[in-house]
Parts: sequence; structure tokens; C-alpha cells
Amino acid sequence: MSDAIHSGFHGRPPVAPAKARAVPGAIDPAITRRIANVLCVHLVLVVLTQKLALPISGEIQIAFAMLLQYGVFGIFMLMGVLRVHLIRSLMLLAFVSFAMIVHAVYNADVGYSPGSLFLLTLILAMYAFVVPMDEENYNRILRTFQTIAAVASVLVFVNWGQQFAGLGLFNLEDYIPDKFQYINYVYMNKLRWDLHWYKPNAIVFLEVSHLSQFIGMALVIELARFRRLKYAALYAVALLSSFGGTGTLLVLASAPILMLMLPRKYIVAVVLAAPLLLVGAAQIGVLDNFTKRATEFTTKKSSGYNRFVLPAETSAMALERDGLGGLLGSGAGSIPAGDPTKGGVNGFAWSPYAKVIYEYGLIGFLMWLPLTLYAIFNRGIPFVISWIVFLQYNFLNGALNVPLHTVYCYVLAAGYVMMPVAKSRPASAKPSVSPAPASPVRRSHSPSRSESRP
Repeated sequence: MSDAIHSGFHGRPPVAPAKARAVPGAIDPAITRRIANVLCVHLVLVVLTQKLALPISGEIQIAFAMLLQYGVFGIFMLMGVLRVHLIRSLMLLAFVSFAMIVHAVYNADVGYSPGSLFLLTLILAMYAFVVPMDEENYNRILRTFQTIAAVASVLVFVNWGQQFAGLGLFNLEDYIPDKFQYINYVYMNKLRWDLHWYKPNAIVFLEVSHLSQFIGMALVIELARFRRLKYAALYAVALLSSFGGTGTLLVLASAPILMLMLPRKYIVAVVLAAPLLLVGAAQIGVLDNFTKRATEFTTKKSSGYNRFVLPAETSAMALERDGLGGLLGSGAGSIPAGDPTKGGVNGFAWSPYAKVIYEYGLIGFLMWLPLTLYAIFNRGIPFVISWIVFLQYNFLNGALNVPLHTVYCYVLAAGYVMMPVAKSRPASAKPSVSPAPASPVRRSHSPSRSESRP
């Protein structure tokens, strides 16, 4: 039935629909849709290629994540949407200027690494660029992240199924030329040194810890933003089955924030599901694994000690150095690949804050930290999402000169100027009559969906 005929039954002429009006300081949703399309493809490619790097010379290489990110900046520049964030750029300029002056004057004779300083500058420079974004298309980017995490979760079970079937764990390294492999990561990690079982890495992830953190971030985003219980259950079971402790720590560290956000029914569901997850974790050996891993914080040279305790101890030691060492640092690339008091025999990647304090001193740290905080805790981005990328970047990996983690920070939180869409119907305007639908329309009550699409 047409609007005109339907209106005739009520004895009044049809009323023209209210005209849309422009919203000051808004963005055309078609533009942000194209931006989101580019970033969704970018996110998929970054995850798929994280084991790849472009060789430069010797052990010097550029991760594909870095090449892809700057390629995306080039695309945005051609689209005319790339913006330079003035405050972040000034903060970056201040840090880089300080580092260059200190390295030229104070650290000139210590054999610092210009390549390390240049790489850090390139990575931090990602924060200087932003693009406009609206909430609906930002949600599309988040849903892409969630889809990747869902596929990775399924691959966790596939990895275990391969091993149970006696096929072994598929190793992507066998098909990557040595010079194109991103070095210094344990792609194949045994469940325990005396067992033949390997922890799953979902084929493409650098390590099981990176996989567990990715799934852990997806679980937090799901509970905070979309609240699809079947996806949350998939992420939770896959997280436990990965045997990666850092992803679970990330979720636990985010739990107080989630409790403030979640409706009561979801909190009840989590409380009811917790005993089932604990029983399942005990049955497959995850609980026993976590119990043993908990003792690592006090065991020197263990993974837990190296990841969480040693960086703090080394930072304190670096700040107590004689002369200006504590204030100005010992130069880019100077921190040993392990415990500096033992000549670097404990090879592992340092937490960013420890590396900055050791190499750039207290002054450099106090210039670097505000830049990263200001960029990651970006206005308009949900606090919990900024929180999880901040945790993942600073405490769960050696991420200072690893572009992959800064790309996560950029795509999930730091890369946007959040704006309203360009047109909006006045709240008081209503269409005269809405004809009855020919068939029932199913409505989604998912908090991830907007009530209207531009």
C-alpha cells in the first residue's frame, strides 16, 4: 500500500519527510566507510604476514607490518584523508630531538645503534598520523578484528586436532625463505620440554603468547562492545586451550573495567560459566600449567620472571647509574639481550618501558610515555579498548621496536579523529505514516549495530 493511499484513509494529505540537516564538524560517512575498508584489509594482511620481514643487511630487517602501515598511509594521502596530529607530532619531535642531541654529545663514544634509534622513530611516527572516523565504521573495524580472532580460535582446535591425529603441528616456517623470516621468535614452542606436544600458534602467529593476547583482546572487546555470547564462549575456550598465560592475564587485568560496563545478566552468565571453565581447564591440564607458571615470578631465568620481574629490576638499576647515565641513558640498542648483570645470557625481548629507561634515560622516558599514553587513550575511543592495547604493548611483549604491536595500537585506538556523520534527521521530525511491513522484520538487539545506517 503506498503512502498516499494509506494517508487517504486518515483524511489528510501526506506530509513531506523532514529534511536532513548538516551536523557541524561532521564527516561524510562514505569517506569513513572507504577508510574502514582499507583498514580492515590492512588488519587482515598484518596478522597474516607477521612472520615475514624484508631483509636489509645482516640481521637488520623491516617487518612487513611496518611496510603495510606506511603503505596504508600512502593510500590515505592519495585519498586526501590523512591528517597530521599537531600535538602528537610536537611530542614526537621533542623526544627525537632530545635523543639525537644526547646521542651526538653524551653517547657519541659508546657505540650506540643509529638503526635502533631510526627504527624507533619510524614506529613512533605512526602516532603522528590520524584519519577521520565515525562510530559505525569504527565498529566495522572492530568486527574485522573479532572475525580474525574467531578464525584464530578455530585454528587453535585445528592445531590440537592435527597433533592428536599424529600429523604434527603445521609449521609455516618450512615454507618461508630464511632471510624473509622475522627473527628472534619461538614459533614452535613445546607444551613442556619433556613432551612431544606443541602449543598451538594458529599457523601465522609469532608465538603462542601473541596468539593468546590477540584472543584475549578479542574476548574483552566482545564483552565490552558486542556481547555475543557464542563468540565470547569461543574466545574463552580457545584462550584456555592455547596454554598462553599472557592473554589470560590481560583479560583478568581488564575484568574490573568490564564489571562496571556489563549489564547484570552478563555478569551472572560469567559467574555461572566460570566453574565450568575451571573444571574444563583442570581436565585438559591448563589449570596445572597456570599453577606451575605462577611460581615463575620468583624463579630467575624463567619466562614469567624475564617478562615481568627482570624489566622492573633492570629499570631500577638503570636509574641508579652513576653520573648522567640514569638521566640520559646509555644509547639506542645498548641494552643487552637479557640480564645485563650476567652479560646478556638470558636472551629475550625487553618490555618497552625498560628498554626506554635503559637506553634513553629518565628524561627520555618522561618524554616517550606521555606520547604513547596521549595517542593510545584517544578521545572518542572506548577506554577499555585503549586499556587492552596499552597493556599488550607495554607489559606483555618486547614491543618497543616491534612494529606489529604499534599497528594494533594504531588500528584499534590511536589512529582516529572520531567525528559525527555529516547528516542527521532532526529528533523532532517523524515520517507521517510508516506502512506496515509485508512480513515480520527481525531486529537485532546487539549493541554493535547502529539503529540507523547512513
